[in-house]
Amino acid sequence: DGSSSSNPQAVNNNNWIVGSSRSSDGTRATVWRPDGTTLNLGLLADAAQVTSVAVGINDNNQVVGYSGDALGFSNAFLWTEGDGMVNLGAPGGRSSFANDINDAGMIVGLASFSGSPQQRAYMWFDGNAYDLNDFLPAGSGWELTEAYGINNRGDIVGRGRFNGQTQAFMLQIPAPGGAGVLGFLGYAVLRRRR
Repeated sequence: DGSSSSNPQAVNNNNWIVGSSRSSDGTRATVWRPDGTTLNLGLLADAAQVTSVAVGINDNNQVVGYSGDALGFSNAFLWTEGDGMVNLGAPGGRSSFANDINDAGMIVGLASFSGSPQQRAYMWFDGNAYDLNDFLPAGSGWELTEAYGINNRGDIVGRGRFNGQTQAFMLQIPAPGGAGVLGFLGYAVLRRRR
């Protein structure tokens, strides 16, 4: 594809591969299609952006990742063939990273903050951003810091702290229906993974 190096991150059931390529222009989010074509997804529409990386893709060929500036701050993005790269924002005020997307369009990742807590697991869905910690029962002992993956059933895996110890988690959220995201997040079940 003309790049000096390539770093694939994920593949969907349509055999689209996403990741990043490095060339004289810098590192750019990249899609490799099964027909042999390569797409450079570019950068978010911000003059300060210098790098982008694609991390996840669903079977609708929607791509998620992050685009960053020279100071190390990044914003999560969603890329679709019709709309291009759309900024999901940085809900914590500093940076955000999108790690995965399911076929319903539920995106998971993290947001970083300048104060405490410094990092929280986040989900973006239908134009809104949600701190996954807001849906845990009071006194659960959990602080969810990053969501890595989500399947089509709405099961989210990631990393957090349980009673101060770093642990893996799986958060079970039924797939969206007519109730909207706030309704189905209320039925979340959290399991600790060792």
